[in-house]
Amino acid sequence: MQSAQAFVATPVLFQPRPALPRPTTRVRPARGGRRVKPARLVMQESARAGKEKKKSAPLFARDIKGNFVWNLRSAAPQDIAGISNVIGPGLPDSIVASLVEDSTCCVVCDTSIKGRKESEGYRNVVMGAALVDVAIVLRESNIVKQADFITVAAHPDLPDGDMVRRKLVLGCLKKMKEEGVSEVTSVVAEENESRLQLLKSCLFKEKSRSEGRVNLVCNLGMENPDPEKKLL
Repeated sequence: MQSAQAFVATPVLFQPRPALPRPTTRVRPARGGRRVKPARLVMQESARAGKEKKKSAPLFARDIKGNFVWNLRSAAPQDIAGISNVIGPGLPDSIVASLVEDSTCCVVCDTSIKGRKESEGYRNVVMGAALVDVAIVLRESNIVKQADFITVAAHPDLPDGDMVRRKLVLGCLKKMKEEGVSEVTSVVAEENESRLQLLKSCLFKEKSRSEGRVNLVCNLGMENPDPEKKLL
């Protein structure tokens, strides 16, 4: 009978499983060979852009209740550069200058702003404007004042741009009524719904439509525009 051999267990060394490589963000090629960013990356970049914009946005003057403080006043020649900056390239600087210098009925929103840096103090700037072209015309043997409402704009950084634009329009109409303007007209593209709604909420009425344009009119002889804000 054979002797039993001693069984010696051989230890088995267990090695840790190698870590899998972390997935990397891949840009998927779209049809036609274009490379499209994943939605997650687009959202992250958008959030970063929003934070950067917030950091660079100016600080506006506010009262003790935290309300945005601004002035509604007649435009002056020294405001021309600020008005052009707010309105943008759609209206040449020379036209802006002509409208402001030839009329006392254009109005602006000015306010005090401060940069984000501690060293930057408050300064007064134009952050909105409403421009009109006033003319004296002969109608049925009478000399009357008429006006074309050209444009209204507010800086996108303003805390309540819609409210400011509405008060600019109404302030402009009030100024024209005080100056003896009897009728104000405006032509707006049909697709510009926001401008149409704004002017219709400020006493303008639709007169006619043609070729994609809406003709609006405000009869200041029958209307009493009130911006509900002191006009300086």
